[in-house]
Amino acid sequence: MRGDDGVYNLALLQDDACLPLFTRHALGKENFDAHPNLQDVGEKLVKRCKRLPLALKTLGGVLRGKLRRDEWENVLKSDIWSSSEDGSGILLALRLSYNHLPFHLKRCFAYCALFPQNYEFKEKELVLLWMAEGLLQQQSRGKKQIEEEIGHQYFHELLSRSLFQQSSTNKSQFVMHDLINDLAVDVGGEIYCNLERSMGNEKLDNAHHFSFTPHSYEISKKFRVLDTLKHLRTFLLLRRVPNVHSDYIFFKRILYDFLPTLNCLRGLSLCDYQINKLPDSFENLKHMRYINLSGISIKCIPESVGSFLFLQTLLLCGCRKLSKLPMTIGNLIDLHHLDITDTPSLIEMPSGIGNLKNLVTLSKFIVGKASGMMTRLSDLKNLSQLQGRLSILDLQNVFDVQDAREANLDKIHGLEELVLEWIALDNDRDESVLAMQVLSLLKPHSNLKSLKISCYGGENFPKWVCDPLLFFNLSSMELRNCERCTLLPSLGLLPFLKELIIEGMGSIEAIGSEFYGQHGSFPLLAELVFRNMPKWREWTSPAGGASEFPCLHKLVIENCPKLLGQLPSNLSSLKELYVSSCNGKLLKSMGDFPFLTYLGIEQISKLTCLPVSMSLPSLKELYIGNCNGVLLKSMGDFPSLTYLGIEQISELTCLPMSMSLPSLKELSIGDCNGVLLKSMVDLTSLTNLRIEQISELTCLPMSMSLPSLKELHIENCNTMLLKGMVYLTSLTILRIEQISELTCLPMSMSLPSLKELFIRNCNKVLLESMVDLTSLTNLRIEQISELTCLPMSMSLPSLKELHIENCNRVLLKSMVYLTSLTILRIEQISELTCLPESFTQSWTALETLDIAHCNDLTCLWEEGTEIEQSLLPFNLKHLSLKYCRACSHYPMQ
Repeated sequence: MRGDDGVYNLALLQDDACLPLFTRHALGKENFDAHPNLQDVGEKLVKRCKRLPLALKTLGGVLRGKLRRDEWENVLKSDIWSSSEDGSGILLALRLSYNHLPFHLKRCFAYCALFPQNYEFKEKELVLLWMAEGLLQQQSRGKKQIEEEIGHQYFHELLSRSLFQQSSTNKSQFVMHDLINDLAVDVGGEIYCNLERSMGNEKLDNAHHFSFTPHSYEISKKFRVLDTLKHLRTFLLLRRVPNVHSDYIFFKRILYDFLPTLNCLRGLSLCDYQINKLPDSFENLKHMRYINLSGISIKCIPESVGSFLFLQTLLLCGCRKLSKLPMTIGNLIDLHHLDITDTPSLIEMPSGIGNLKNLVTLSKFIVGKASGMMTRLSDLKNLSQLQGRLSILDLQNVFDVQDAREANLDKIHGLEELVLEWIALDNDRDESVLAMQVLSLLKPHSNLKSLKISCYGGENFPKWVCDPLLFFNLSSMELRNCERCTLLPSLGLLPFLKELIIEGMGSIEAIGSEFYGQHGSFPLLAELVFRNMPKWREWTSPAGGASEFPCLHKLVIENCPKLLGQLPSNLSSLKELYVSSCNGKLLKSMGDFPFLTYLGIEQISKLTCLPVSMSLPSLKELYIGNCNGVLLKSMGDFPSLTYLGIEQISELTCLPMSMSLPSLKELSIGDCNGVLLKSMVDLTSLTNLRIEQISELTCLPMSMSLPSLKELHIENCNTMLLKGMVYLTSLTILRIEQISELTCLPMSMSLPSLKELFIRNCNKVLLESMVDLTSLTNLRIEQISELTCLPMSMSLPSLKELHIENCNRVLLKSMVYLTSLTILRIEQISELTCLPESFTQSWTALETLDIAHCNDLTCLWEEGTEIEQSLLPFNLKHLSLKYCRACSHYPMQ
């Protein structure tokens, strides 16, 4: 990626790694064994790439699917290699890759010039933008494809050529390498304008597509360039910072003055801005194809949206205040995507939804009450093109069984996830019978992969719920809060079920052979959860001795207090077991778990020991909370244990002598007897220690050596505890919370490696005992109101990030010497009216300044100071002012 000086720092591969990388992208294998006639040409091309991985991957992508020697020779002999554009050859390889793109892919790639460097985007997001711009064209005269399918093909062609790459932080998103981003900008020319890239370029008259990345505070004067943009087809606020603070003047100008003039506009994104209201009239935007309003604070959509007859995409995901869709939405007959995920305030939908026969995405469908103005379940019969996930809510509003029959769910082939949800009503017999009739008629198509049924009021489930001939693709099922059901369906018959969650089934008393079905055994089930089943008493295995749950890896049983019966006897593949709020006799029935790596036991006070037959040779993580202290004393040796968590076991004073913990890396102890820790010795592998609410513990035992400790978190403990800790030479992170009487660290506590320090609700004098923190890069101070300055002895030459919350305003003035600071976050500082005068003079390296909940802040700096007329600090890239309601004076540049 590009360095601070604008020069690209490109890592080089070893010689022997270049050819396999190239052939993997060109031929799908790491050698030329299947195509020896191409090897000599391929080796020459590899040399042209000069060991640069990006060049090797993109050049390999050029040749993907090309197996004739003359095609490879044409690339080798291309005139572009003789260009002197870039001595490294990298841009030559990228340009060659672009030149070999078909015309339709060149147009789609150029559109990506709207994305700034390092912008992470989703595949579907980009495909829908391409579709809005008309870039997705039918390529053959054969079977007609829907546009989205064409777009996904385009996307994966560009991905296979390494022009896109998967994000390293979020596998569902993608990013372009800086050099490829530069190439997109180059080929996009003046048509595509990203504001950050175009700052200083006054000639933007030819721009048809405009984007900018919302940072946390936008100022109107920055956007004077908008006056020159008269022919825009795309206007995008790119998603990067959620819930961005809105500049009211700027948005009033954008929404009411600027957007209504863009008669050619096809694509609009205003996502994640705190916009509370949209103009009532957008009638001029007749060509609109794509609108993304996700994450904004509007309560309703203007009725004028119903006049956008060409609209294909309307994204309202995360509009949590949205309570109403336009009654005119039924006019949008070309609408393909209506995403209303995470809109809890939306409790009804207009009847026109049933007219949208081209809908591919409809995240939820709300059945209306008996009224001609709202949706009926039968409206689904026209939405046979739906794909992905669909939640059908408020099924209690179905009063005519014929509506469920006409919904024709089994005709919607593209559904992969289906949620069927009622709102629980009184235990009325007639309502229960009606619910059973409705559910029996809502059988989905066999392509379904996930089914969730919630608050169903019937006494049993229809046969289709466990039909193995119907559900040969189903891998996940949830049955929640079906309070009247007394028997579970025969889910053991489903051949590919991998995840099953059963929760809130208040009338279930026994689970037996009916759960498995005839010859059923849950052959592929990997995760099984039972939760909140107050009457469940017995769990029996199927008749005939069949081996059930052969692949089960995770079992959770939570809040099933009456369950006493024998658990399945053969759970040899189990890796995770969590039991909470159950009867202690349940665990005593458990057998051998040779592969169990996690065991969690919580709120089982009567359990005093695990069964002798329970062998746990592979256990790596053990959590015991709010149980009988005798339980731990019954446990033996855990040579592989890396995590041990113990909470709320006050009577436990020591671990058993037989419990050896040679591999323990993380130890968390909270609200226990202080004597417990004194029994722990030889924790030489421990890297993370958390001690919370153990007031009587005054020191660690002399025998407890912690040479590998890297993270230490102490909260609400005795002040003497820290004074007993010395020689923590490997410690990199230290958190001290709620120890108000602690005034100093011991003189013998050396912290040469400390990089992060977090102090909350402690005595102000504590910081004065900290000296020579030369490696500290991150300091966070919270709720120390008496602290007015950092001690002169606290040398912080490496400090990069400082977070101050709920402290004295004077504290900031003592920090002018922190010249290496790049990130400053200030929160809840009362009486702070402005930043100190030395703001820009001292913190010249500052890149990020975040200020939040400072109610007395009126301006960023004292009026009349030199900074008021100057630019912000030169390196400042991110300025955030959130919930500082008195602040009215900020830099206009």
